[in-house]
Amino acid sequence: MNLQRIVIILAAIILISCASREEKLERTKEKVDAMKESLANIKGDNIYINEPDSRNRISYYLIDDKISFINEEIKTHSSHFINLYYYDNGKLIYLNSKGLDYQQTEEKFDKLAKNYSVYFNGTEILESAVIVNKAYVDLTDDEKNKILEYSSKIYNMSEEHLLNQ
Repeated sequence: MNLQRIVIILAAIILISCASREEKLERTKEKVDAMKESLANIKGDNIYINEPDSRNRISYYLIDDKISFINEEIKTHSSHFINLYYYDNGKLIYLNSKGLDYQQTEEKFDKLAKNYSVYFNGTEILESAVIVNKAYVDLTDDEKNKILEYSSKIYNMSEEHLLNQ
C-alpha cells in the first residue's frame, strides 16, 4: 500500500515538473515574439571587432532601456555566421544561429551548414533544435556552456559600450 502511494506521488511530481517546463517554454516564446515585434521600431548601436583571423559586427538593441537583443555577424576565412541573441534581464532566453563553416581536407573544402534554435531558462535548455547539414544533432553540455559564456561576454561588452557613450 505505501509503495503504491509513493509511486503515485512520484508520478504526480514528474507530471507537474513537465507541465512547469512547458509553461516556461511557452512564456519564453511569448517574450521572444513580443521582442521581435518591438525591435521593428527601435534603433540600436554597433560594435566592430577586427582581429587578424575574424571580423565581428555586434548590433545591440534596447527595450525599456535594457539590452534585449543582439545581432552578431561573424566572418572568418573559413566561416560566416549570423547569431541572434534574445535576453531577459541580462539572461539569454533564446539563440537563433545560422551559418556556414568550411573545413579544409587535403583535396577540398567541406561545407557544414549549421542552424541552432535554443530556448533557455537560466542554464536549463527548454527546447533546442540543432541541424548540421540537414541532420538533427544533440546540443552537448559543452556547447551549451560555450553558448551561455559567449552570450554573457557579448552582452557585457555591449553594456560597457552603451555606458561609455
